[in-house]
Amino acid sequence: MIIIAAGARFDRRSHRRPHRSASAVQFRFNCPDNKADCVSTLNASRTPIGTQQSPVAFKFRINIIRAAMSYSKRFPRVMMDYDGGERPDYDDVAVEDSLTLFVNDIRIATLIASPEQLKELCIGYLISEGVVSSFEEIQSIDVDDDKNEASIVVSSFDQVELWQEVRSSGCIGMKWWTNEDVRVDSAATFEKVVLKKSLTHLDTQARRQTHGVHVAALFDATGKLLAQAVDVGRHSAIDKVIGIYAGNDFSNTFLLSSGRQPAGMVLKAARAGIPLILSKAAPISTGVEAAVQAGVTLICFATGRQFAVYSHPERLV
Repeated sequence: MIIIAAGARFDRRSHRRPHRSASAVQFRFNCPDNKADCVSTLNASRTPIGTQQSPVAFKFRINIIRAAMSYSKRFPRVMMDYDGGERPDYDDVAVEDSLTLFVNDIRIATLIASPEQLKELCIGYLISEGVVSSFEEIQSIDVDDDKNEASIVVSSFDQVELWQEVRSSGCIGMKWWTNEDVRVDSAATFEKVVLKKSLTHLDTQARRQTHGVHVAALFDATGKLLAQAVDVGRHSAIDKVIGIYAGNDFSNTFLLSSGRQPAGMVLKAARAGIPLILSKAAPISTGVEAAVQAGVTLICFATGRQFAVYSHPERLV
């Protein structure tokens, strides 16, 4: 039997964090006799291959209570065919968890993500969603595993309250992004052969193992890998990559993604200042429109043979 303790409730009306209740809600589920088959192995020293040290650690002390976890848990299963045959088996299933973000004691979001690289997830989310205008506005981050919460302090308090009010009003509409002044200012160009070579980084161990995660990676114009992340959500994978590289110049980088590209995905890159997105998946109409407006080169359906360019092809050489 495994017991997971959840954190205390929050005030949904004010979005502000209340005092903690002494009691915690507990959820229970049964595991097979061999608990090692059900519980993932902890790996506190996990560092993504090819990533570079983020300036975050040099700017302020980040207190991470959450232990690093594997991207998957192993569960027993039975494989069956339609003729009545069956055999016992096991499967490595992608792990997801929730993380509630409090910025200056205001609850702004609850994210569902793979429980790895959580400080980078927080930083990337703040930047890519426009909660802060720059990395320098983030003063401290405290991620608490027991409460599944992240407490973040930023210098632009008024901006956070306005951001929360607008997104909780229900009045922003389907094309809310058309009212946002986001424009990537970059003279960078990218060689097609470099883009082709980067596609190999979509094949990660976690993706092969679970078939249930998305991949995002960041490269410079020469094809050097700057950051890489996998996550159950395509949005969170991009947030983590942006968070890893935060504090550096994004204007000469391109983003590789395994997911579809609606406006929300494209604007994450645009707010960080990334001029080109390369995806093996399809675009969504709002994503193409957002890319045209924001000055982002959007490439989709990328394979080893060809790709489709939907906006700003002038960056390709």
